Amino acid sequence: MTTSWVRDPAFARDQPFGPQTLPYGVIDPGDGPRVAIRVGDHALALPSVARELGDLAPLVSGSSLDPLLAATRVEWSALRARLVSLVTRSAAPSGAALVPLTDVTMSLPFTVGDYVDFYSSRHHAENMGRIMRPDTEPLLPNWTHLPVGYHGRSGTVVVSGTDVVRPHGQRRGSDGPHFEPSRRLDIEAEVGFVCGGTIKSRIPTSAAAEHVFGVVLVNDWSARDIQGWEYQPLGPFLGKSFATSVSAWVTPLDALAMARVKVPDIGHPRMPYLVEDSPWGLDLHLAVEWNGTVVSRPDFSAMSFSCAQQLAHMTVNGATVRPGDLFASGTVSGPAKTQLGSFMELSWGGREKIRLSDVPLQDRGLVRRDGSKVRLGLGLLRLAARVTPQLRLAALPALRELAESVGATAHLTVADGEEAQAIAVIEPSWTTYHVAYRVGTRHPLSRGAAGKAIGLREENPGWLSTTGELQSGASGIAAPVRGVPGLRASVGVVSFEPLDAEVVGPKVLVAATAVADALR
Repeated sequence: MTTSWVRDPAFARDQPFGPQTLPYGVIDPGDGPRVAIRVGDHALALPSVARELGDLAPLVSGSSLDPLLAATRVEWSALRARLVSLVTRSAAPSGAALVPLTDVTMSLPFTVGDYVDFYSSRHHAENMGRIMRPDTEPLLPNWTHLPVGYHGRSGTVVVSGTDVVRPHGQRRGSDGPHFEPSRRLDIEAEVGFVCGGTIKSRIPTSAAAEHVFGVVLVNDWSARDIQGWEYQPLGPFLGKSFATSVSAWVTPLDALAMARVKVPDIGHPRMPYLVEDSPWGLDLHLAVEWNGTVVSRPDFSAMSFSCAQQLAHMTVNGATVRPGDLFASGTVSGPAKTQLGSFMELSWGGREKIRLSDVPLQDRGLVRRDGSKVRLGLGLLRLAARVTPQLRLAALPALRELAESVGATAHLTVADGEEAQAIAVIEPSWTTYHVAYRVGTRHPLSRGAAGKAIGLREENPGWLSTTGELQSGASGIAAPVRGVPGLRASVGVVSFEPLDAEVVGPKVLVAATAVADALR
């Protein structure tokens, strides 16, 4: 524990967000956004200590990091030195506003200029080649000679926790392409680099520190079925451009000085403009956590190209880099099954199951970096604030067809601990007899067809019916949604009218299967 005036157990040198880290972000305690640094589990609003920062205060007195990114490396380092000194004092500066993170809303901390995503993990590239092009060499001839990348959409870069809607697009079908919501939504655990300094082109590897301000976590969302149909011959487009999530805190590059390592050998000499005079690989350890279960721990030090080499490559043709530009490393994967950075790899194209803990369906899908040798924290990258919007969107077509076919209220209900919760409900258009089963309705798993079906074992007929357990006079028929890792759910109908189980049961089972297919 430090002797700092910041009385927070999480603000210690053996913790990720101690005085050795001090990432920047933009917080809103309820009266407007402002620049802050993270100190343990609190945020220090920097306008409240402007007097302590002197001539550097204007860089962090606004509502975004844009002025700070437009400054120079000398100013970045000077500001960090003042902040380290300020938070490690024994007495609090006058006016210092320290706010618990639980009491603030985070926003995208900077205006994203251009966005480039690279593909610099050899293990990931080889895995994807084997999955998507099984009859060819996994690496294309150019891969070891240059950091492969593509230009993304800066307008769809969002802060961690922003809901992401399942994208629509074309996917390959046996009878030609189909247009529909993606059935194979994936994540990619990456590290992103936030650019700053003067506008510049042809940046040598030796000047990387002048133009890279700091580091964020990145999830480059990927619709694999859309990507697989469209990516040849020009590369990613709609399968990637719909959303990219970044962590709310930007860790200064200075904080990573002790994590720098050499990049792995690629088997031949690199082009002169890609040679480094000092190492710019980073010894970072990530973890991918899915619904409470850590499914992978990728190691960033295995990346074949560093941020300095990526920056040199993307400007060598004369293209400029400006403050606010963002470039991402590409999916971080290692050689072991436990080090893969995408669900595409973890499931090997959907052919292998991923085992998760049996936990409630909550907003616990995270990509987490726990720290390097000096316990630096890049924070949590939440895949979405809620899981239910994606589930609801995927389920609606099957529910609508079921409701119209049966003439009863159709629903998708999920398990949340020992309770069932309705997250999607569709009323039929041709009856006025509706039951009181709405989105958000909760009841014990042991009551009602919707709850009981969630725990139904593999047995015929595959569905079950109940009468009067949730509402007097109401009947329900439900079937479990099977084969979706981490999801305990049912699809069913409820009605005040009698339900012929022999007729309605098979329709419910078909709808549950259709929902499962849409979610896989």
